[in-house]
Amino acid sequence: MKQAHRVETIRIPKGTFLMGSSNGSAVGIGTPGIDPNATAAEPNSDYCWETQHRVTLTQDYYMSKYPITNAQYAEFLNDAGIDRSGRKADIQGWATLIEASYGNYDWGLHHNGSWSQRWRRKCRWEPAATYENHPVIHVSWYGAKAYAEWAGGNLPTEAQWERAARGGVENMPFGIGNGKRLTGAMANIDGTYPYDLDRGGAYSGLSGAYVGRTTEVGAYSAYANAYELYDMHGNVFEWCLDRCDGSDNYVSFPAKDPVCTTGSFRVLRGGDWSDGARNCRSAYRSVDSPVIRGINVGFRVVFCP
Repeated sequence: MKQAHRVETIRIPKGTFLMGSSNGSAVGIGTPGIDPNATAAEPNSDYCWETQHRVTLTQDYYMSKYPITNAQYAEFLNDAGIDRSGRKADIQGWATLIEASYGNYDWGLHHNGSWSQRWRRKCRWEPAATYENHPVIHVSWYGAKAYAEWAGGNLPTEAQWERAARGGVENMPFGIGNGKRLTGAMANIDGTYPYDLDRGGAYSGLSGAYVGRTTEVGAYSAYANAYELYDMHGNVFEWCLDRCDGSDNYVSFPAKDPVCTTGSFRVLRGGDWSDGARNCRSAYRSVDSPVIRGINVGFRVVFCP
């Protein structure tokens, strides 16, 4: 475990794992835990979008224990001198990193002070009151990448994210608890749509907790995964480094240290506070435009030794 700009991190070991979800096509043929699709199909999965395949990560890496918080992101914005526009110049032009939160979704950052106060350093980004330790929201992929680079790291690749989320457990929908279930008592999700592998991945018909907004990182303290990572399921979707062209192309990447560098979309993982448990599974994949700044999207960072 180490620190980088006050980001607490956890070492994730290198190794080979099964990425994606089983469709059950090799049951009785392949070796479970070794061969893709050799275990029973994962219910309610998007098999054509989560094709199971073996991936090897060739070096250890350190991942932030929690999603990056409002307080942490404000430190970056103020250090970098980002004004109220939330924009930053780079070699590709101007990129909007973040926008201030407002209205019914005021769980993020504000920009306080007038332009005339800038020279007195009173014009700063600050977390909305009581939301300092909530995950940052309204942040674009460009904003997530800029923070990661400022902190001396990068965004996780899709493979790094999934290996970390699984906590060393393969062929299970989740990396917490017994791996089979996810409810609103275990993570910040729409708990009215839980998931139970033993009930065929039931996605409805049970009542459960629904907070309806972000929660403090680590609030579900009994449900860290085996790597001691928190909030890998729910709370906010998390930007990954990978691009995506909108097709099921991730099985065509190299088997070692894969990362997609083509396509206009960027990958999001983990589900969020408004999602049912199905969309918070370790294998679940989503994509969006890198300029999107949503009320349900944040990120975490990785550091390589």
